This record gives sequence, C-alpha cells and structure tokens, in this order.
Amino acid sequence: MTIIDYAWLRYADLQQRSRKAEELNDYSWGIEAALNYLLRVIETGTVPFNQSDLDAALSRAIASGARLRRSRSLAQRKWLAPPDSLSTNSAAEASIELDRIGRDVKAADGEILLDAGFGYTDRELASRHASTPGAIRVRLSRLRVKLAGKVHSINRLTFGHEAAYPVSGVRSPNFYSESQAA
Repeated sequence: MTIIDYAWLRYADLQQRSRKAEELNDYSWGIEAALNYLLRVIETGTVPFNQSDLDAALSRAIASGARLRRSRSLAQRKWLAPPDSLSTNSAAEASIELDRIGRDVKAADGEILLDAGFGYTDRELASRHASTPGAIRVRLSRLRVKLAGKVHSINRLTFGHEAAYPVSGVRSPNFYSESQAA
C-alpha cells in the first residue's frame, strides 16, 4: 500500500469518526483540522514518507485544532458577553458607524476588517486575501490608526476637548510623534 493510499484510508477513518460524533466539541473541531491537513498535504504532494510520521502529524493536527477551538471559545466567552439589555438605539448607532467606516476605507480593507471582526487569525486572513500574515498585521494596524484618528477628531468636534480615547487598545494617532519626542 502506498503512502497516498494510506492517507486516504486515514481520511475515510477520520470522516467516519466525525460522522459518529454526537456533539460538536473541541475534539470534533480537531478532527476537522486533521481532515483539512490531509487534503492539503495530498493536494500539494507533501505527504510524510512513512505511516508513523503521517499518524504523528494527524495527532498534532487534531490537538492543534482542538486547542485553537478552545482558545477561540474562551475569547468569545470573555469578550463577546451579551449586553444586559440591547437597545434599538445602540444597534442603530452601530449600524450607522459601520456604514461610516465602510465609506472611509477601500472595499478590500473593509473586507479585511470585517473578517478580522469575525475572528479570523492573521494567517487565515492572509490566505483569504492573497497576502502574508505580516502584511495583514501591518494593514490592520494602519487601518486602526486611520479609523482611530477619525474617531479622535469626531470626539474633539463633538465634545470640544480632547476626550478619552474611546477604543481600548488603540493608540492615539499622535502616539508615534509623542513617543519620538520623549
């Protein structure tokens, strides 16, 4: 039996395990990651040369997929807690703000921001937008600075003074010039 035949047998085995799963949990996401791994290595012709190496790689893919899912679930539970009460005004204001952001950035940048908002990793964003993870990080950083500057100027016009920066984790557009002056 060739290694490609063995890889397809492992693929069928993992599909069977996936079908038998009674609930969608971290392990089932790990199986899905292993299935994706197998498809990728078969397609690119980079299947490990012996069966034990392939089995080890599949075990790593399952563990990594499960760990990634646990990490994302934890982040969602921590940061995406539903508000105590959802008012119509908040939803309308959010919709207006999203429309404004959409007008302020190019269509491609808007798609990247939307995907980042959906929780895709830099690597996933890079593959979705034909780029590299480093370029995506730089692009997102520049977009944050650009959009934060607009929020900063809106606060100044609205409140008549330097309001506290409303977006946590985003530095003021003047941060770089302030840090260089120090």
